[in-house]
Amino acid sequence: MPDPLIRLRLIYTGRVQGVGFRATVRAAAKRFGATGWVRNEPDGTVLAEIQGPRSAVDACLAGIADAETRMSHCWSEL
Repeated sequence: MPDPLIRLRLIYTGRVQGVGFRATVRAAAKRFGATGWVRNEPDGTVLAEIQGPRSAVDACLAGIADAETRMSHCWSEL
């Protein structure tokens, strides 16, 4: 059975602006074959949308968590 395609929208909180966090997200997505976008929000959070095969998105999330363990996150699947 093929890996299903998914899309997640994530809101990262904590110290995520001005510390290279967006670059970390982009690098993880590229490394694991996911696509999407990431941006700073006026309230100090970072909003990201990551999509691709479930295995790529899961690997991307794990890569982000490994790189930035001080960040908290929540997500909803669209």
